[in-house]
Amino acid sequence: MKTRAGFICLALLLFCLSLACVSASDNVTGDALVNNPNSSLNPENITINHYYTPENVTKNQLVTIVANVTNKGQMDYHNLTLYYNLPQGIEPIIWPSEYVNGTWTIDSLYVGESYSLMIVGLIKVSNTTLTTTLSDENETLSTLNIIVFPSADLAIRQERILVDGLWHWFIRVDNNGPDDGVNTTVYYLPEYLAYETVVGEVVGSQWYVGTLKSGEYASLMLVCEPLDKYSFNILVLSDIFDPNMANNNVSGSSSDNPGNNTPVKVVDRNATGNPIALLLFALFMIPLTKFRRVRK
Repeated sequence: MKTRAGFICLALLLFCLSLACVSASDNVTGDALVNNPNSSLNPENITINHYYTPENVTKNQLVTIVANVTNKGQMDYHNLTLYYNLPQGIEPIIWPSEYVNGTWTIDSLYVGESYSLMIVGLIKVSNTTLTTTLSDENETLSTLNIIVFPSADLAIRQERILVDGLWHWFIRVDNNGPDDGVNTTVYYLPEYLAYETVVGEVVGSQWYVGTLKSGEYASLMLVCEPLDKYSFNILVLSDIFDPNMANNNVSGSSSDNPGNNTPVKVVDRNATGNPIALLLFALFMIPLTKFRRVRK
């Protein structure tokens, strides 16, 4: 019995000695929140790189947001939990499985290792700054300001009506938004024409519309007498980024001209429009009007 008791005591002694021999470097991993007072994680050892692409972002465009954390310390971490907040103006489209409802979980972050969170989102607002935040349970660790630039989708179209032997040629510019078109200008108008407009001013081959508000339009009437041949390629631009350039120009020639296949020649640069032509213009253009105002 004494022998058996001595063996048990010896085994217990050896076990205690084995526990005492474990060094601190063998037991440095743990569950941690950055900057948590109860955490063994030193935030000074974590480097955060926060960015987005592309640099120029507008409404209804996809943006890729990246938050990269690097362990510059002397210890490994497991089950690291961070919180990544997206503002309401960004609708997440693609995100990794470790990101759930704003919580970003990193299984292991070893010494010298980097780990990235990448989210693809759709911009739902315009002309503003959106701020994303990376935080722990106590405070914000990093912020990212995403500048959403203004945009204005300008569109141009034309229609010609023959009245009393004269062409009344109507050109209309619409701003489909979401923002105002600053310094809206129509280029490459034929210079040999008479015109009427209540918006802006025509000088030479350019129509200076000015600021065309979102959801509004401007129209120009050109009074011309028929000629044998003609062609045109008219363009509208503004100082604001246009996300859809496909509808920014209108072109044509005598081959697509209804009636006499005839073009433009000035009759009287101070001529006024025929009231019937204006009525036809109103009847034709108003039913096709589309207003796309942005709710703010």
